[in-house]
Amino acid sequence: MADLNSLEREIRELRNRVAQLEKLLGQKASPPPPKSTPQSQPVATHPPTSITIPPVPKKSRINLEKSIGVRWFNIVGAVAIILGIGYFLQYAIENDWIGPVGRVSLGLLSGVGILVWGDFIRASNRYRVLSLGMAGVGISALYLSFFAAFSFYDLLPQGVAFLCMLATTALSIFMAVRYNSLTIALIAMFGGFVTPALLSTGENKPIGLFSYLFILNAGVLVLAFKKNWKLLNVFCMLFTYFWYIAWYAEYYSHSQVTVGFVFLSLFFLTFSLLAFVYNIHHHQKTGVPDILIILMNALFYFPLLLGVLHRYDNLYGFFALALSAFYLFLGALAYKRSKEDTYLLYSLLSVATTSLVVAVPLQFDGPWIPVAWAAEALGLWYLGLKSKSTGTLIAAFLVFVVSLVTLPVVNYMHSFFDPATNRYEFTLFLNKPFLAGAFVMGALFAAAYLARRFAPTSRGFHFVAGRILSVAAAIGLLILLSVDVDHSFSTRHANQQSEAARIYEQNPELAGTLAPIEYYGNESRFVLSGLWALYSMALISVGFYRKNTPLRILAMVIFGCTIIKVAWDSFVYLDGFFRIASLLGLGVVLFIVSYLYQKYKGIFDESAAAP
Repeated sequence: MADLNSLEREIRELRNRVAQLEKLLGQKASPPPPKSTPQSQPVATHPPTSITIPPVPKKSRINLEKSIGVRWFNIVGAVAIILGIGYFLQYAIENDWIGPVGRVSLGLLSGVGILVWGDFIRASNRYRVLSLGMAGVGISALYLSFFAAFSFYDLLPQGVAFLCMLATTALSIFMAVRYNSLTIALIAMFGGFVTPALLSTGENKPIGLFSYLFILNAGVLVLAFKKNWKLLNVFCMLFTYFWYIAWYAEYYSHSQVTVGFVFLSLFFLTFSLLAFVYNIHHHQKTGVPDILIILMNALFYFPLLLGVLHRYDNLYGFFALALSAFYLFLGALAYKRSKEDTYLLYSLLSVATTSLVVAVPLQFDGPWIPVAWAAEALGLWYLGLKSKSTGTLIAAFLVFVVSLVTLPVVNYMHSFFDPATNRYEFTLFLNKPFLAGAFVMGALFAAAYLARRFAPTSRGFHFVAGRILSVAAAIGLLILLSVDVDHSFSTRHANQQSEAARIYEQNPELAGTLAPIEYYGNESRFVLSGLWALYSMALISVGFYRKNTPLRILAMVIFGCTIIKVAWDSFVYLDGFFRIASLLGLGVVLFIVSYLYQKYKGIFDESAAAP
């Protein structure tokens, strides 16, 4: 008995030690068993800690096989049946197997039967994917039959045919929503868009074709209020414009301008709304597919519009302006309904700005192109400052850049030569290129002034862009003045040479007796040096008055160039009066500038004290 008690005591000690070890190892120790009676009992054993082994994932080939067998075979099968029905009807037509009424009746019965059968299968919840494919086939068969009855056989009047196709579109929308299936919608629309190709007779019937396409797209637009099926939207847009381009290339003539314009504009309006109607209705932000629809819709519409209205090329600029106004209206509507969707707002604004820029060269020519762009940019700049829209300010800044880049190109292409008089007709500072350039520079200065006026203490984008525009305007104005002065001397010299040649031609005996006409080199260099010096002084004065450091620095750079130019001209080209006058004039101007810097030196103290 004593041995048994001793053994039991040792077992308890061992268990306590094991419990302590388990506690040190962070494992949950099993509590010691209650004291047992001194009867022999079997020693309890602790089960080993179970280790959870994650299940081995099944091979991906099983999922791929299931996807192909269930979904893709179903889709391909549905497409094959749609094509088969279409070609069967075409073959039956060619061989006169079935009369027109019988052909249409057979198509309608087939479509309704397939729809009912597919809905019956769907009720079992076992063959859902198969039922989706059958629903798409049935709807396509209905589209095909009604289109054939109206456009091919003339069995239905236009109003009845429209109602039938409208009912089919409503049915397809209902089933796509009921099944919650993009597949049904895609198959149904595929059947709808393929129908004109399957039943084409080669005749030109644009009203029937475009009315049919419009009904299809109207159904998709209604569906867009409920479902965010971007793929369906892109699909319908591409097919619609495909059919329009095919018709335009094959059949269009000027006698059909009204039909072409009206339906093209209806398609454009439909897809413009389709791009963002779901997002606005459900307060969701715009995605990449929506932006793609917005951009592609404009890219399709505008070139086709110009092609349809090619006899009205004098109104091309007006059409582009109207397109820009339309996108601005959409932008205002989107801003009112969904202010936080900046992606959509910037996209609409970019298309509107691009259309506005394109309108100018389409409607104007020569120097007035940069003038119109500068006016547009200034208007956008004002709107951006007023609405505190950085996107609008960026768009305006880019249009300003386009105007500046275009200005020297169009001015260079402008000719002052008049063939009627065989002379260069040029008036200093009162010619089209200079006046156009002066307007552009004035618009830049006005933009910089507005930036300081609307937010004088802000250091945002408008502040930096305003400083850049003011410097660009100052440089551009100096270039304009210099080029105009140089043109004044060069055209006068050319006219004198032309006059001398005319005299020699009328009086050959005077050849060699008249002194050669020299270019006004000294006068031109002297006037340009004085112009640069006076312009720099004026620029520094404005810089002090406006407390604009970039303008003052630019003026100092121009002064440096002027000093180098005067020194070079004085010792290389000029002599006598021109050398003396240029050096003295430069010295006087520099003294005046030095006086201005001493008088307004408090500006620099304020700048140094500013944090």
